[in-house]
This record gives sequence, C-alpha cells and structure tokens, in this order.
Amino acid sequence: MVVHRPKEKTLTTPLDKMFPVDEKCKAIFTAIKLKQKHAYAIMRIKDRKEIVLEKLADPLPDSSQETNEKLFNQMREDVVELGEPCYILFDIRFQRSTGFMKDVVGYIFWCPDDISPWDKMMYASSNNKLKSEFKGVKSFEYHDTGEFNFQEMVKDLIRKDRQ
Repeated sequence: MVVHRPKEKTLTTPLDKMFPVDEKCKAIFTAIKLKQKHAYAIMRIKDRKEIVLEKLADPLPDSSQETNEKLFNQMREDVVELGEPCYILFDIRFQRSTGFMKDVVGYIFWCPDDISPWDKMMYASSNNKLKSEFKGVKSFEYHDTGEFNFQEMVKDLIRKDRQ
C-alpha cells in the first residue's frame, strides 16, 4: 500500500531570499584591492531589500600604520554613528614581525549586540554571501565596540601572517 502525504509547506521569509549585492559594492572591492583607491567602504542592507554602499572614504594619504590607524578610528566612528549592523571593506596596512609593511583588504562584519534578533538574523544571513563576493580578504567579526579596534585587528593579522 502506498501512502500519499501532502507536501509540507515551507515558510518563506525575506531571510530566505538573500539580499542582492549592488554592483557598486563589487566594483569598490576591486578599487580597494587592486588600485587602493579608497581607504574603506561601508555597506548596509537598505530597506530590507539589497546590500548598498553607505560610505566611501578617500584613498590612504600615505602607507604608514599610524595613518591607517587614524582612518580606522574614523571608520569606526562612522560605523557606530550609523547605529546598525554593516559590512566594511578596509585597506589595512600594518608592520609585519619582520619589520616590512604589509597591505591586505579586511572584511569586517559589524553587528552590535543591542540590535533586534530579526536584524541580527537578516545581517548574519547575508554575511557569508557577501564574503564570498570578496575573494582573498581577511575576515573579522565584531559585536562590541571594545573589541572593535585597530590594534587588536593588527595583532590578529600578525599572528596569522605567513611572512
């Protein structure tokens, strides 16, 4: 005897759709990685529909770690002021343990702990998709302003650096 069961209905939510990434965001990644045209780019989910570019910084004026740290702190202020989760591409320049400078593109997922569970799920669901668009980046994830700082990020990069 064959028993036919009705198909189970699945609930669909906006999270199931994965937000499309604006083409400008992809182009900015290339501009930062290959041409170093911008110190950082901040992206967010707009109107719960797509990932868009929120802010684009000027290029790094010089290659010093001190200048890079100042720009990181400015970017951090911009992100905290935004008041919502976001995705950041940042041109990180740091001194390796050998003394030479290294330049990498960092991908930072900022998702503060004090946002709604729905927003956390919405941003987290798009995080991996967005990371996959940006090949070869060093990934970081922060939820608290205390851990979201340049020195900690550089320490992590130096620890993982292959010289």
